[in-house]
Amino acid sequence: ISGPEVLSKWVGEGEQRLREVFQCAARLAPSVVLIDELDAIAGSRASDDARHLRELVSQLLVLLDGLEDRGRVLVIGTTNRPEDIDSAILRPGRIDRKVYLGPPNATGRAALFARLLARMPVAEDVRPDALAVLTARFTGAQIEHVVNEAGLLAVKDALARTLPADTVQVRLAHFLRAINAVPSAGRRGQTS
Repeated sequence: ISGPEVLSKWVGEGEQRLREVFQCAARLAPSVVLIDELDAIAGSRASDDARHLRELVSQLLVLLDGLEDRGRVLVIGTTNRPEDIDSAILRPGRIDRKVYLGPPNATGRAALFARLLARMPVAEDVRPDALAVLTARFTGAQIEHVVNEAGLLAVKDALARTLPADTVQVRLAHFLRAINAVPSAGRRGQTS
């Protein structure tokens, strides 16, 4: 489930959605409940504006504590903001293991580039391993953005020069422009 999709402006509706997911998981056990963007529904209850969130987190805690009675249900939460998760969620018996998955290494970036480049016409000067070197610390999402942006830049260049559509190729220059345009949030304070 997507954490933000559980949220509702109606009191009790988010909690009901959570109960339904866990009931379904218990019926289908063994099963896995994957909560993407866990911070959206399990954020800290300490803030003053978190009244509705308190009820949602409390419901999630009840559901996590009752898992022994529900059979073999594994709960996994993902977030890119682990510091925002309520500490009670991370206690033993609930979601009690943390696994950090950082940005892909050079081999992973090259594989991702190769997969994404397979769907577009690229010039001979474009090599996945070379692009991987140029994108140290980039996340998978940033790499996908670079590929999409480079494709758009190639199309814009072709339109400006009125080239036939079947001759458009994405060149290394397009990738360099796209890489330089990526916000550095994923690389802040880090060296390549």
